[in-house]
Amino acid sequence: MSEPSHGAGEKVREGLKETLADTTQLGGTPNTPGDPSGAAGYGRPDSTESGVDGPVRQPVVPGTPAGVDPVEANVLYADRITIRFGGLTAVDNVSFAIPPKSVVSLIGPNGAGKTTFFNVLTGLYEATEGAVYLNGKDITPVKPHKRAAMGLARTFQNIRLFGLMTAEENVMVAMHSHLKAGVMSTIIRTPGQRREEREARETARELLDYVGIGKTVGELARNLSYGDQRRLEIARAMALKPKVLLLDEPTAGMNPQESANFNDFVYRVRDEKDISVLLIEHDMSVIMKISERITVLDRGAMIAEGTPDDIRNNQQVIEAYLGKTGTREGKRLPKPGDAQAGGVAVAAPTTTTDGEQA
Repeated sequence: MSEPSHGAGEKVREGLKETLADTTQLGGTPNTPGDPSGAAGYGRPDSTESGVDGPVRQPVVPGTPAGVDPVEANVLYADRITIRFGGLTAVDNVSFAIPPKSVVSLIGPNGAGKTTFFNVLTGLYEATEGAVYLNGKDITPVKPHKRAAMGLARTFQNIRLFGLMTAEENVMVAMHSHLKAGVMSTIIRTPGQRREEREARETARELLDYVGIGKTVGELARNLSYGDQRRLEIARAMALKPKVLLLDEPTAGMNPQESANFNDFVYRVRDEKDISVLLIEHDMSVIMKISERITVLDRGAMIAEGTPDDIRNNQQVIEAYLGKTGTREGKRLPKPGDAQAGGVAVAAPTTTTDGEQA
């Protein structure tokens, strides 16, 4: 996998020095010296990857103490991730950190690249450039099922349950990576296998109770309400005993009261289970109340990162969601889907091969 370039030309190097020295409150390294958003581009400071007159400068990562390696300080760290589909860049040089026992969110308009970035973190997509670290280990070449066993669990934008299995059975399926019984012991039903299955059923029921759908133990997954199916997905992800839980639009299908209760649930998961939580969510009332830190993507690039108050008042974020009628010169901004607008090529929001928006 190719590594991003660390710069070419003395002017570029000098500009990078000035930019790193003037990182804004929102955190990260701005894309350009005049970028007020604090969009990231951190990179791991390895001495073997020399940058400006020696080792690369220590990156500034929100939630990471200055002078500390973000790979070691965070439970999950994505280093300068880029992913391309043919000629389309869906995610462009995005670095991202999740500290231990934290709740962080990834937001952006439709087609911003959020789910694509999720898929890179969990291994469903292979990054064109960059690396992913979990608990200090490089998991970039690791397959999705092995990442799950290592403590990286997720739910999906489109619900992925076994419809003809009960709620209890759906949760038990996720426990396979932690069960020891083999094929033969399962066939002949050894005492150890029966004990392990009994304990797995008890754990599944506890998790269903934990997410608030304990009464659905024997119900087929396809017969559950949409909101309960979302909760079942979360229970199944928690059965993997994760260190990081990635939730893709978890409050979709929930009413306002259920969404409000979800905030308390996420804090319980963080505090009682010692799990870091990463959310993709379009309900801004949930995001602003629950998040300790928010990262914003637009057209595959990070445009802002900071606290909810930082993001709420960030002009670039407001424009990404609401747009604006024109620039200071009175020219219309390019719209997603325009082949050419003002001489700049603009990519339309993409849909991945599995039907989810990028």
